[in-house]
Amino acid sequence: MNPEARSGRQTAAGFYLCTMRHLIAVLLLVTLALPARAGITRGADVLALTAGVICAPEATGFRDAPDTILGRTHILDRMPAFAAETLTVPAVLGVGFGVRVQAAEGMGTDPLIVTLTHPPMGEAGVQRQSFDSTISGQGPNIVFYQFDYPYELVTGQWTFEARRGGDLAYRVVFDVVPPQAVPELAALCRDRDLMS
Repeated sequence: MNPEARSGRQTAAGFYLCTMRHLIAVLLLVTLALPARAGITRGADVLALTAGVICAPEATGFRDAPDTILGRTHILDRMPAFAAETLTVPAVLGVGFGVRVQAAEGMGTDPLIVTLTHPPMGEAGVQRQSFDSTISGQGPNIVFYQFDYPYELVTGQWTFEARRGGDLAYRVVFDVVPPQAVPELAALCRDRDLMS
């Protein structure tokens, strides 16, 4: 066999192996980055996080939240279940969406500032609201936004970002869409109300 031919085969094999190693490394990096690209980012202290659509629960009270349009947030006596775990939300009155989150064990209950950014809303074109919340290692907490008024039904990207001090606890990006874009999601809460 010609030594040059053998050398060419070894070079081709080496190139192939090197290319495969690079491809595997790139695929591994893409796979590890998928949760952030999919719209969910968790800080190191967050043990579990799920996001989805909620059918409007009955509020048992309200808490002052001066950095929101209404100046208050709902207080619930029980944690609502997700009607669907999704980052796509129909712009329908009575539909809520948000995050159920739990800190790592031993974290205690730490205050958070949740900032909600969204397309311009209402006459003032508000794009940012914030309120206090908590995160605990003892069990999950829920943070959600609920469409109660027609002016809130703005489509586009809505982002929940929670910070403890300067540290990111979580960031979740939802896509609020017209109800006809996701008829099965738009009907979830209506169907539930009809059955109860």
